[in-house]
Amino acid sequence: ATLPFIALSSLLSMVLGAFSAMRLHYQASVINLAKDAATGTTTAMIGGGRGSIGETVAAMVVSEAIMQLAEFARARFSMKGKAKVVQELKVALFAAMLRQDLEYLEQCDLWQLRSLVGSCGHTVGQVVD
Repeated sequence: ATLPFIALSSLLSMVLGAFSAMRLHYQASVINLAKDAATGTTTAMIGGGRGSIGETVAAMVVSEAIMQLAEFARARFSMKGKAKVVQELKVALFAAMLRQDLEYLEQCDLWQLRSLVGSCGHTVGQVVD
């Protein structure tokens, strides 16, 4: 049930990694083009015909927009996946608690059991994050 959330979150993490590498490449290109413009050298022709600063900045803007969208989607899928896991865990804990003997429940601190069920989401968040 939570496998699609995990798979999509992992896929989006890979996309984010690729776009992070592209971001560094474009930043290096802008720095090199700015250096070439400042020093008046023509290494742009020697370096394999790099484009203009405007083209590089436009590519940076597009990759940054895609990266922000992927980060947003990954965060949402991750949050939905964690919420689903926490809900299933709470239901399973409560069902296990109801299967216990009445004598066991009378001896236990019910506030502690309620706290255990209530705090499982926080615990899952600490383990997963």
